Amino acid sequence: MKTEKEARLEEYLQRELRLVNLHLPYKKRSLAELLQEDFPHIVLRDGSTHYFKRRELELLASITPRHLWKELYLPILLEVSPEYGEGAVVVKGKIESMVVSKILELKWNNESQIIIYRPQVAILRRKLPTTTQYVFSLRLLSEP
Repeated sequence: MKTEKEARLEEYLQRELRLVNLHLPYKKRSLAELLQEDFPHIVLRDGSTHYFKRRELELLASITPRHLWKELYLPILLEVSPEYGEGAVVVKGKIESMVVSKILELKWNNESQIIIYRPQVAILRRKLPTTTQYVFSLRLLSEP
C-alpha cells in the first residue's frame, strides 16, 4: 500500500511525464497513407506539425512487405523506461520490431517487441530521425 506521500509523488511524476511526452502524435498514421502525401506529416499533442522525410518513408517501404504498409504506423515509438535499464529502449509491435531488426541487421524471431541498447538506438535514430520518436514511461511506479 502506498503512503500519501508516495501517491502524491507518483501523481506529480505522471503530470511531468505528460509534459515530457507532448512531442508525441495525437494519432499515428500508416506508411501506406503517408507515402501518398506530398508533405507527409502528423499533428502532435502540443498542436504542432511533424513532417516525415520522404527518403525515410521510402526506406521503410523498401524493407517492409507491401501488404504490411497499412499496418506499419508511424512514428515508431522508442519507449524509454527505468524498467529496461540504463540506455535501453523497447520497440513494441510485431511489424515495428521486424522493421527495426532489419534496419539494425538483427535476427528477428517473430517477436512482438524488441529491446535495443544505446549503440543500436544511435544507429536507428541516425537512419530514421523523423520516423522514430522517444516516449518516456515510468511503468515501474505504477506496479505494486
